[in-house]
Amino acid sequence: MSRDPSLGIRLYGTEEVPPESRGIAVGPLSAILQSGALRAVSLGGREAIRGIAFVVRDENWGTCIPRIAGMEIADSDDGIRISYDAECVNGNQVLAYTAIIEASSEGSLSFSVKGAARSAFSTNRTGFVVLHPLDGVTGHPVTITHTDGSVDQAFFPEAIQPTQPFLDIRALRHSVSRDSSVTCILEGDAYEMEDQRNWTDASYKTYIRPLSRPWPYTLDAGKEFSQRVRLSVEGATLAATRDDNDRVDTISIREDAVGRVPELMLAVHPDYAEATLGVADHVRCTNVSYLVCTFDASAGHGTEAMEQFRRISEETGARLVLEAVLPLRDDYGRFTADPKVLEADVAAVKQAADDAGVAFAVVAASAACYHKSYQPTGEWPDAPPLAAVYAAVRRAFPKALIAGGMHSYFTELNRFPPPIDAIDIITHTTCPIVHAADDISVMESLQSLPWIFRTAQTLAHGKRYWIGPTALGMRLNPYGASPAPNPGNIRKAMAELDPRQRGLFNAAWTLGYLTRAAAGGVAGLCLSSPVGPFGIAWQPMDWSQPWFDEQASASPIFPVYHVIAGIAPLAGAVVRAVDCSEPSALAAIALDTCDGRQVWLANLTPEPRVANLQGLGLTSVIERLDAETFTACCSGPDGFASTATVATPSSVALGAYAVLRISQT
Repeated sequence: MSRDPSLGIRLYGTEEVPPESRGIAVGPLSAILQSGALRAVSLGGREAIRGIAFVVRDENWGTCIPRIAGMEIADSDDGIRISYDAECVNGNQVLAYTAIIEASSEGSLSFSVKGAARSAFSTNRTGFVVLHPLDGVTGHPVTITHTDGSVDQAFFPEAIQPTQPFLDIRALRHSVSRDSSVTCILEGDAYEMEDQRNWTDASYKTYIRPLSRPWPYTLDAGKEFSQRVRLSVEGATLAATRDDNDRVDTISIREDAVGRVPELMLAVHPDYAEATLGVADHVRCTNVSYLVCTFDASAGHGTEAMEQFRRISEETGARLVLEAVLPLRDDYGRFTADPKVLEADVAAVKQAADDAGVAFAVVAASAACYHKSYQPTGEWPDAPPLAAVYAAVRRAFPKALIAGGMHSYFTELNRFPPPIDAIDIITHTTCPIVHAADDISVMESLQSLPWIFRTAQTLAHGKRYWIGPTALGMRLNPYGASPAPNPGNIRKAMAELDPRQRGLFNAAWTLGYLTRAAAGGVAGLCLSSPVGPFGIAWQPMDWSQPWFDEQASASPIFPVYHVIAGIAPLAGAVVRAVDCSEPSALAAIALDTCDGRQVWLANLTPEPRVANLQGLGLTSVIERLDAETFTACCSGPDGFASTATVATPSSVALGAYAVLRISQT
């Protein structure tokens, strides 16, 4: 291989530098200032508010990244004052504002914004967003003050709510510890809350401008606006705590079983079928159980696509799942519930499969209209009843299991669950960059997965539960025209191409996802694709893949390959309980195999950590996937094994986003 890749490429697949962060601590409050927003606002060291940010969304719900200038930070004995100017640009539209953040030693905080659009600005939402965390909040009481001054006592929901749990909000008060609480006062228009776990965000989001009002809307040029969020602390005012930076964690392995390893799958799209054949040997080496093949007649897919699926199955040895998109449109191009159109669309899929001589073990069909999102109380498209769709598919593919649910995200499944008696498998996908694409938010999305799995299991009523094609990038945009382009190879919300797919970051995130899925009763899990935007292996593409494009003759693979290939052969293996002192920082899974026990660890942070191991006392083989072994691991399927050392570990060091496999025999 050629020159060594930069640290940015190894960790993130991009040279884009993560935004700078600054910790602030005033009296009992501490927080992190990043990109003009506040994160991890904590009281006495315990997180009270996950984030406060002024957010500008375009007409496709994409986030406009503010250009910040003139930031000034003034510290004093009594508090801190932060001010800056910002611009949000969307094409030739510009919105400008000034932000002021003030915090006092008595425990109050104010975040205010004043601004105006410099030209008519089209937006789906422009205003403050306040995030409440999950830990210590989910299922706990909250006091809600409404805009008319009335007060309600309620609870943050445990089961994920498909509709807004709270409306018409002026203030929210909740306990942070036994003897302290925080009140969040929201000024401006009426606010409402949505359960962001629907989109795998690890938070409850309170935002301005209710969804009952139309969008997009236009901010007139020159018309000024102002908004403010205030926090006040009640009860004990413990001093703010700072990170002691030792980052030593404890991993304890117990003997009680908590689940089994899901059957792992990879997604195949016709656009990348030929490239997938180019890495067929790599795919075969992963031993994934299934390949999930997308087929959409309205996108031009036909017999040729089915023939490619058959060839891929023959060359990889994987069984096939058909993800069939049914157009269900009338002669005028409108969505229709006409049963004749349904029968014709299903027959066309069946004919293409028969002509290609391809068989599918599972068929997951969905009306194309459900690739878009609809509010639970809003107007829904004209489409056949789901029971009729599944019955038609079952008649056409009598030997296949029928999967029902959504090709899109849990949000849409939660809003419109399928008739469970009509299907064999319930399914949906996820995407961690719907609302934010920074590294912290993406890793935090793992914290929401147990809640998603738990809520989905209640909808499944004992049926098998699968997670469909999922990766860091967005493959479908139910909320806009399409996923956002990303020519700059940066961290970008709602983008199909996420450069971190190629980095250690994705390997760690994928292991974190796997650990939660195994404990959450997920029977099938499709993470990544053989190649393309969500690939585990390199092939030449229409976009830049820095450093990897220079290794063309070596046919390199991405770090996530080793996580998929290491765990896919263990489908059905018993998963043992693992206690982790910092589950937000480390992912850990212990597996029983025919050769002994494997323990996989991943550092979910950019900082080095040390993990003390309890329950591992035998001599073990340790393989490392980290910044030092990156080049060797990307050289091919055997790269991970080439890092093996033998030790009797009582503790292990993990670099930024490192993944370790510890094998005992």
